[in-house]
Amino acid sequence: MNGCLNITTMLTLKQIYDSPEQIIAGLQKKHFANAEETIRRVMAIDSERKAAQQQKDNARTKPMPPRHRPASSSKLSLPTNRRWQPRSRS
Repeated sequence: MNGCLNITTMLTLKQIYDSPEQIIAGLQKKHFANAEETIRRVMAIDSERKAAQQQKDNARTKPMPPRHRPASSSKLSLPTNRRWQPRSRS
């Protein structure tokens, strides 16, 4: 940030995490009400979001239970009383 804080643009989470005290000081300089509380809350909400995303990702990587298969064979069997015939293009 080169020591200069420009509050006229949107703050990113990276900026907030990289220098929260500088962000808070810049917001207070601009008379932003409850600057420290707001920045700490933003960081807490982002931590909650990351935890929820991690839970979702972990749930997605769990192996799915095997699908019900007949006990006699694990291979797919097709009916033997029909022959496969290509569709006619009419």
